[in-house]
Amino acid sequence: MYYQLADNITLTELEDEAVLLDLASGRYYGLNAVGARYLSLLNSGRSDQECIREIAEEYQQSLTVVSTDLVELRADLLANGLLVLHSPANG
Repeated sequence: MYYQLADNITLTELEDEAVLLDLASGRYYGLNAVGARYLSLLNSGRSDQECIREIAEEYQQSLTVVSTDLVELRADLLANGLLVLHSPANG
């Protein structure tokens, strides 16, 4: 599956974190370095599973642990209207 930031969301990446701003509500949402990396990879057009695998490799962590954590983050981002499902450009 492929996801992207909702249209009304801006992402600002800082050194070891990122901040999402919902332009419609003015609410901020902070992410740690792993969450910021996940969104960066999603925004580059990679599938969710590709992002999870890459982060597990980068951080030398179990795929199961990384998957569990990022699926939870993704659910939270979706529930808060920050992330939306989308079709890849070539499909």
